[in-house]
This record gives sequence, structure tokens and C-alpha cells, in this order.
Amino acid sequence: MNPTETSRIVRAHRSGLKKLLGEQEAEIMEQVWAISGPVLAKQVHERLPANVSLAYSTVACTMGRLVQKGLLQVINGNTKPYLYLPTLSREQFIQRAVDQLLESLAVDFPAAVSSFVRKESSKDAAHLVEKIAQLED
Repeated sequence: MNPTETSRIVRAHRSGLKKLLGEQEAEIMEQVWAISGPVLAKQVHERLPANVSLAYSTVACTMGRLVQKGLLQVINGNTKPYLYLPTLSREQFIQRAVDQLLESLAVDFPAAVSSFVRKESSKDAAHLVEKIAQLED
């Protein structure tokens, strides 16, 4: 999967990025984006919140999967440990995932999506921005 195909599965019952990524992937990407520069798996592992119990090897393996999915890139594959960089900012990832989801829903359920857009468009813009901000939290 490349970064333009950011999400094939939506987990509507989960919150935040965990709707778009697996639980481990979301936790790891949050740390990668927070570091905002080249990052080692060890740095990500050390920054994980206390309530997230992942072994270093799990973090490294998951980061390898994120490379395969196109969300991370290895700076220099000839050196170890690998240094990783995100291919998209957090905001770019979310925007692309939401765009893809809405486009997909519009293809399968055009009347429902159109109705939602019309309903939301008729509301006060400030109210809509506030609603979206609440949903992001």
C-alpha cells in the first residue's frame, strides 16, 4: 500500500488514528510524528506511553510494516539500526485517509453522502468546525 492508499479498513468503534491504523501502528506513528525528524525504533519504543506495553522487537517489526505500507521510509538501508522518516505529516495522512473514505462511500452510497453534505453545509460554518474538532479529539 502506498501513502495515497492510506486506509483500507476503518474501525469506526475506535478513536482517533486507531480508526485508520491498527492499534500498534497508530501508537508508533504518533511517536514518529512527535519526534519530527529521523527516528530510530529504539527512540519510538522509549517514548511509548506507560499504558502501551510493546516489546522493542514489536516496535521494530511494526515500523517495517509501516515502510511496506508507505507511511515510513528508511533513510539509508545500508546501515543498521535503520533511521526512519514519515512519508506524510499527520495532517496529510488524515486528510488523505478521510478523502479516500468519503470518495469510497460516495461511490457506494451517493444519496446518503450527498444528504450528509447538504445537511452539514446548511449548518453554521463555526458549528461545523467545532463539531469536526470534537470528532478529532
